[in-house]
Amino acid sequence: MKKVLTVVLSLAVLFSFAACENKVPTLYGAKVLSVTPVSSLDYITGETVNPADIQFRIVYDSKAEATLSGAEIGMVPAEDNKNGYSVVNAGKNPINKFIVTYGVDEKGAAQKWTVNVIGHYAQSLIVDPTNAVTAVLMNDAHKVSTTGLTYTAVFEGGTKAIDSTLGESKLGDSTFTYPSIASADDEVKVTWTKGTFGVESVKISPDWTVTLTDEDPSKTVDGVVLVQKADNEVFDIDGTGVTANTLGAVTYDVYLKYADGHVDSKPVTKGTSVGNYAIDFPRYADTYKLSNGVTSFPAKVTIQGTSDAEDKVYDATLKVTITEEYVETFSVTRKEGAYTLPGQKINPDNFDFVGVTYGSGKTDYKDNEKKLSSLDFTVNPEYVKVGDPDTITITGFTYTKNPEAKMTGAAPSLPTKAPANS
Repeated sequence: MKKVLTVVLSLAVLFSFAACENKVPTLYGAKVLSVTPVSSLDYITGETVNPADIQFRIVYDSKAEATLSGAEIGMVPAEDNKNGYSVVNAGKNPINKFIVTYGVDEKGAAQKWTVNVIGHYAQSLIVDPTNAVTAVLMNDAHKVSTTGLTYTAVFEGGTKAIDSTLGESKLGDSTFTYPSIASADDEVKVTWTKGTFGVESVKISPDWTVTLTDEDPSKTVDGVVLVQKADNEVFDIDGTGVTANTLGAVTYDVYLKYADGHVDSKPVTKGTSVGNYAIDFPRYADTYKLSNGVTSFPAKVTIQGTSDAEDKVYDATLKVTITEEYVETFSVTRKEGAYTLPGQKINPDNFDFVGVTYGSGKTDYKDNEKKLSSLDFTVNPEYVKVGDPDTITITGFTYTKNPEAKMTGAAPSLPTKAPANS
């Protein structure tokens, strides 16, 4: 279950789309009037196309519509695309050809649609040093590690965040350096030095300053990081909460952070032994009731020292994810009198959907609260086929608000002909 709400951004569609025929019958008899890419990613040369990231809008002659991903409708590299799923920029014709297979023609042959993905050169880079190293062990080359940098590629017509591996490849052999005249304990500004290959320019934003040291920053603890445990779901239902609804019930790990920017892979142990931690939330008691209003909690974390060394106290923040209630299982019953004729699409509105169990474990929902909208469900198969029996059993339902939710109870049956008195 995804616990973080996703904000859907409007992205420029970078696909040109063509089809050999305008009207194509599907496997179930309805005709396809249009297939249009409705979402895409801006691709930078060197990235890999993921068909699951590309959504297509399908419109049928029945006025029904469907949204399917490239992975669902067989998006694969075209025969003359020798680079497979890797995005390239072919100079004046920067097209990476793919084929989508959807529907069949009048002869029963699979219908193929061409999708052209455009690859963009990264003309320059914007690097963000917010999570990069803040201390540098002085070295003869005056170089600064790229660990923790995040990258945004700038191309003709836009920008796009790219992963660190691709970003470093775009840097080529250029480097980040500090002034050669600096000495230990100086706080200095990092600058970019162009190499013999790679992007033409790099902008560092915000400014990047580091402290020079003659001690190894990879072994110098300069902070701690608090991370809520992945399996710790905290629910706030109408302000009441149900399970781990207080600050004291939140579980988390404490990690040591070092001056070179890296964070330990193993958490620190809570306790009084040397190297263990103790924690205090000065502004909040353990009994503080959680809500969507406050999700960040300032903390003082003490790392226990030896008998002849002082304890170290670090400021940190625990960010708590409030999980939106979700349906784990649901039941489905057919509405009285509902039916679907052969060749027609099965409308989820033919059924009543009811939540049975919930992620929070709450069990006292009222009947009207457990009713689920048919608009949030899809049916598989989508159509009643010609030749199906008079009554079919529908076992494939997907709840789009939580695709992991499962149907429980008896699968509903659906007549494929109208009642005699209709």
